[in-house]
Amino acid sequence: SVSVPQAVSVATVPQTVYVAPAPAPAYRPHPYVRHLASVGEGMVIEHQIDDHHH
Repeated sequence: SVSVPQAVSVATVPQTVYVAPAPAPAYRPHPYVRHLASVGEGMVIEHQIDDHHH
């Protein structure tokens, strides 16, 4: 009967651990998306500077 609670606790722990790594892979692509966003911001800033120059 002791091994049954162990199995339950072990089954509950991976769920908590699995939920934590889930955001990690989701965040992995974000740096690239952030890079694209920063490039977009840079282009917007360049356009703003061009507008000021004009």
